[in-house]
Amino acid sequence: MLIFFTILVVFSAVVTIWIFLKTRENRDYLTSQPLKEIEPRSRSLFEPSEEEIRSLEREESVKTEAQNAEEMRRILAGKAERLSEFKEFWKTSPNKRATIQLLALAAQTGSGKIFSDTAENVIQQWQANRIEDLSAEQLAQILDSHFWLLPNEERTPGVSFWLKQEIASLRRSSVGKN
Repeated sequence: MLIFFTILVVFSAVVTIWIFLKTRENRDYLTSQPLKEIEPRSRSLFEPSEEEIRSLEREESVKTEAQNAEEMRRILAGKAERLSEFKEFWKTSPNKRATIQLLALAAQTGSGKIFSDTAENVIQQWQANRIEDLSAEQLAQILDSHFWLLPNEERTPGVSFWLKQEIASLRRSSVGKN
């Protein structure tokens, strides 16, 4: 039994020395080699994916467009309000200069309907001889030039057709007078 116990102690001592030398060798190897940077192979847990980024960009662009549309609507509403205020002034004393300003304000609203209503009102006042110093040819030119100030999408066929008919009628009446 003593022999068995001696062999066990010697074997344990050899294994302990071997483990000690092996760990020392590994420690020396690790300290002699520079550490390599590890490249991540997958995205981090909280980093957004490409699809999420595109989705956020789309949401931002939609939000920006909505804000721009709302701002444009407010601006056009303000211009329409200025037009209605100026129209009340114009009705009290319609003249050539005020008529030009009225049609310019109507064109600046960017609405074909508002412009055609204003143009119709101007033509009615002119036909009733309430607008001073404005010939039929001048009125036709003013209407035509201000119509082209409207945005393309507001120059609809209905508005365009009606206005061209009125302009042609005004030009015929000016030729008849000359």
